[in-house]
Amino acid sequence: MKRGRQRWQDSYIVRFFVYITNLVYSAIEVGLLGRLFTSYQTSDRLFRTSLFGRAAKAIRIGNSRVYRTVRRNVALAMNRSWLNRFFSGLIYRFCCYSMRTFGAFCVTAGAYSAIMYWLLSVVWQSNSVETSQLFGAASLLVIGILMLFSDTSLGYAISHGLFYNKLLAPLFGVPEETLRTIEKEGKQGYAIAIPLGMVIGAVTALTSPFYLLAGLIAFLLIYLVLSVPEAGVVLVLLVLPFVGFWQNGERWLLFAAALPMISYLGKLLRGKRAFHLEVQDVPVLLMLLFFLLSGISVAGRSAWSVVLPAVLLVGFYFLVVNVIATPSWSRRCRQALVVSAMLSSLVGIVQYLLAVLQTGVLTLSVHSASVHAGFADQTTFAYFLVIAFPFALITFATSTHTDRIWSGFALAAIVAVGVLTWVHSAMISMIVMLLLFLLLFERFSFPFILVGTSLFTTVIATLSAPNKERFLGALRSNSGVAVSRTLSAGDLVGRIFFEKGSGLFARGAGISRLFFGLGSGGIERFCALYTSVPPQEVAASLNFWFYLLIENGVAGVLLPIAFFFLFYQSCFSTMRYGTDRTVRLCSMAGVVMLTGVLIMSIFRYAWYDPAALLVFFAAAAVISAAERHERFRRVTGEFMEDGNRAELEYYG
Repeated sequence: MKRGRQRWQDSYIVRFFVYITNLVYSAIEVGLLGRLFTSYQTSDRLFRTSLFGRAAKAIRIGNSRVYRTVRRNVALAMNRSWLNRFFSGLIYRFCCYSMRTFGAFCVTAGAYSAIMYWLLSVVWQSNSVETSQLFGAASLLVIGILMLFSDTSLGYAISHGLFYNKLLAPLFGVPEETLRTIEKEGKQGYAIAIPLGMVIGAVTALTSPFYLLAGLIAFLLIYLVLSVPEAGVVLVLLVLPFVGFWQNGERWLLFAAALPMISYLGKLLRGKRAFHLEVQDVPVLLMLLFFLLSGISVAGRSAWSVVLPAVLLVGFYFLVVNVIATPSWSRRCRQALVVSAMLSSLVGIVQYLLAVLQTGVLTLSVHSASVHAGFADQTTFAYFLVIAFPFALITFATSTHTDRIWSGFALAAIVAVGVLTWVHSAMISMIVMLLLFLLLFERFSFPFILVGTSLFTTVIATLSAPNKERFLGALRSNSGVAVSRTLSAGDLVGRIFFEKGSGLFARGAGISRLFFGLGSGGIERFCALYTSVPPQEVAASLNFWFYLLIENGVAGVLLPIAFFFLFYQSCFSTMRYGTDRTVRLCSMAGVVMLTGVLIMSIFRYAWYDPAALLVFFAAAAVISAAERHERFRRVTGEFMEDGNRAELEYYG
């Protein structure tokens, strides 16, 4: 076996391909493009020495007496806040009570809830009573009876249980010392538990007990996010694909994104978190400003309903890039994104199967519109899958033993539902992303990819004229450059900016409109002047670049280009000079992710869905945060082997 392998490695064909591979990679590394895309530190150094960089540093350090006084007063006010002390003390006291006390509460609440169900259904014969009320009452009784046999405190039971050790601590980063100080034997508080159980049980006559449980869970999650903004980032990545299933899902998404930002701002004023600005962040900051200016739009006041949420969601980037400051938090965010992608993929598969069962037709193109999970449509869902795909790739490539099973399942689910969406640009993106990942992960995959690409090109070239035209026509129809059969995107841009004739455009567009665009909502407002296609279809048929050009002008196109370039530069620089393998793989995922996004941007625009806009900037920020930690460690020479020690120091 070894002799055959050695003979294969010494063959002329293998040696030739190895020589070609080394030659190509060396030429790229030492060439102009290689030096350009691996010089991020030079770009950042130029930014720091510039006027804008020095001003940003002065604001961050805040050496002025006025700034220090304001910050100290705000910190003291927040620390002395009665609301903060009330909720902190309330939760701590609850954790000190025994399980027996909570058992008495549950038994009392369950009994009173069952009595209210009997009164409503039998005595008063109300039609509004629900079976869920009886089920909730029975559940409370069973849980309460089980808890009556323990004098252990709630905090001690939680801190030594699977829920805390397997979920709260690993996923949300709750520090271990939070509940470790609570004594094992809990206090008895029947005088509070029993009357409170009576009230809660009686209230179930007005609302379902599950709503009360949901309210309690929501309160605890809000308290967790306000205490640990990093947990809010993980939570947003987990629930992001599913907010579309909720009523007013967009508002819930904005609330979920705003809550950790409020927490971060408060901790920033108290000096418990930091804010750093690098050259890569400048285009995002300018995009925020540009989005605000786009509210001054030809669409009028309705533009602000789109602009303000977009500003909040893009601003989430600065939260993530500044608070995800340790390797453990970076790992949690990556895992949360992969888990949410896997679960949403399973939801998409179920949606497809339900559509097939309803129609009895097993056709991808017919049921693709049904596969969207909680996103606006299948295009934005496919956009999310393209972003999550490289994270699933590196998770699968670096996992071992049992972890490889679930990571492989997640990867297979993402690919399968990507096909079910029938978004051609997403499928092309995933193929290119896989090939690029192989090229970056293992350089000796280059010969195989080269041969495979040559064979594919040869097959396409040898197709018959009708089949070749059908293949190219499918690409053209999904390329985002045709609004309708009679109007191309280029013609639409020319008419909007340069045609004279009617209404707003009677005297032409002018340089200002070409540079700044029509503003938010401009496409929907004025496309009716040039085509009979409904405004929503026009917006969906344009690709990313044409959409930005029409609404935001040339400046709106240049800012994302600058961010994409600096993001590539940061990733390639970390891949070349970084020493931590995990961070280098994160940078590799960043290169693969942005390449897939750029390929899809040629065909479609997806940022009209707030969830798609948020997931792109959140994923980019997770990768950038890991790279910044690596650069800081490389410069200072500091590295903490123990992840828990780094976590505790970060919280201190």
